[in-house]
Amino acid sequence: ALLDAWQQNVSIILANRTPGDSEVLKQLGDALLAHRGDFHAAQFCHIVAGGGPEALDAAHGIAATKVVLLGGDHVRVPGAFCSLGALQRTEMWEHAVRLAQPKSVMAALQPYKLQHAMLLADIGMNEAALAYVEELFRFVKP
Repeated sequence: ALLDAWQQNVSIILANRTPGDSEVLKQLGDALLAHRGDFHAAQFCHIVAGGGPEALDAAHGIAATKVVLLGGDHVRVPGAFCSLGALQRTEMWEHAVRLAQPKSVMAALQPYKLQHAMLLADIGMNEAALAYVEELFRFVKP
């Protein structure tokens, strides 16, 4: 019953925040993935619980990492989760977070930006690639 009406349950939790509800949201996300295979719903629950992009954690198993790129399924499609769409969705998320917190940086996203910059350079889009590299430089610059 809880999983069947997960959207309504998440809405109620978010409208009535209480201590510990982030953990409940994460557990709901884990249950949605484990019992229904609903990867997108699971990612949504982890995000609204306050989670952000994480680096892949090989030491604890790839499945222990909840969100790498928004909409990219790093567990079931490990060779193709880093799609252009997943990168762009995560960049939009990063931009939205920065509007509220200008100094915030999603550290786990930066390697994927570098990968994208290299792809842009490979296809001759050097100005766009340079913009990505300059953004990365601002991240690593002390």
